Amino acid sequence: HVGAVLSIWPETWYHTLTELWAAGLPVIGVELGAVGQRLRASGAGWLVPTPTLEGVEAALAQAREPTAWAERQAAVLRWQETEGLAQNTAAMASGYVDLYRSLGVRIGDRRPSLLSRLANLIKR
Repeated sequence: HVGAVLSIWPETWYHTLTELWAAGLPVIGVELGAVGQRLRASGAGWLVPTPTLEGVEAALAQAREPTAWAERQAAVLRWQETEGLAQNTAAMASGYVDLYRSLGVRIGDRRPSLLSRLANLIKR
């Protein structure tokens, strides 16, 4: 089994990549933004230079090779034992809460948020 991250534009982090590695899957990903950087740094998958059918087919052919798959799987396990220990769903959720708070959103506040108040103003 492998996962795939086939974005057509650069991502800044890409939580789906983290989740695929947490599930133990090597990943086929486009060499753009954070996906390309993280795959290159970890070795936990295959890079597709551009998001084309030919590029994905070539990566799938590489992933079918048992030795290549075992090498990428070993890299996933190394990631799980190092960076992956701290990059779990609780850490990701905490990061989102911090981001929302930095934007002035009150987490857990039952009063209408700034966004819902703006939406109500627009509806009028």
